[in-house]
Amino acid sequence: MDEFIRIAQQYQKDLLAPYGGWQYMPMGNARALMVPVTRGCSYNACVFCALNKYPFSAFPMTQIEENIKKLAFIHSRDRKLPRQAVLLQGNPWALSTHKLLQIAEILKTWIPSIEEISGFARADDVLAKGPADLFRLRQAGYAHLTLGVESGSDAVLSLQNKGVSRQEQIQAMQMLDQAGIYYDCYVMLGLGGKELSADHVAATASLINEVHVQMLIVVTTVLFPDAKLVDLVRAGTFTRLSPKESMEEMFQLLALLQGPLIFNASHKTNLFALKGKVPEQKDDLMAKLQTLLDQHQVRGQGFRENQRWRRFSTEQ
Repeated sequence: MDEFIRIAQQYQKDLLAPYGGWQYMPMGNARALMVPVTRGCSYNACVFCALNKYPFSAFPMTQIEENIKKLAFIHSRDRKLPRQAVLLQGNPWALSTHKLLQIAEILKTWIPSIEEISGFARADDVLAKGPADLFRLRQAGYAHLTLGVESGSDAVLSLQNKGVSRQEQIQAMQMLDQAGIYYDCYVMLGLGGKELSADHVAATASLINEVHVQMLIVVTTVLFPDAKLVDLVRAGTFTRLSPKESMEEMFQLLALLQGPLIFNASHKTNLFALKGKVPEQKDDLMAKLQTLLDQHQVRGQGFRENQRWRRFSTEQ
């Protein structure tokens, strides 16, 4: 084996080791350079979430620089050098402005081709920075963020213990607009259960129509085995939507969106994959989704749906 390849493979293992060999990142940054800077989520109290297996921690700056040096080595032979970096993991913007600026400086020292730095952020991370710090971060290369909005309904946000309100999320995005930082947003189909479905859809659409999202990433709520949402389901206080019902929510949401934005519902949690521009391709997207819904009852579909849904016995 070529010595360069051997070292690069070892470095890649080293970079992923703090995450147990597995990490997550925003869908909009799938091709970006992954830079380990934190582990877990600083909030980590959402009822629906069990993604983070470790308590939140920020890596020492010396370790972050070593990580970046390893990434520089791994990509040193690339014909097309990386232009975008994404900071890992759940909300690296919980770090202070000073630390984020240090990371940007280190990145540009070792990988000068980087033009844009991105990552996940919570709305309260943005609010805590303030306009002056947001402008400084934008000037340093932090041009893009991905926010887990999840819902525009205060009732749903409260139920899921999101830790921020609808208005706080809007305010955070308005601050990003003013700083010149563009952003994508995640929303979750079925997050209000059957009980809050109508409010969830209407309030989420109105929130998205009020801001300037570049890409709206639409995923379906799933039950993580260790999530607190499991207890609500088993207690009968949260009634899950079936995958088809979640796709009906998607149809209702899409019908209410005005854009302009990229509607990206290609995530693997969704029963149907859909992606296109709103408003330019909205009619085509809705027609395609309606056709998929009409054809849903084809032979064998019910079995595949149950496999995807994995019902708990207490829901029978």
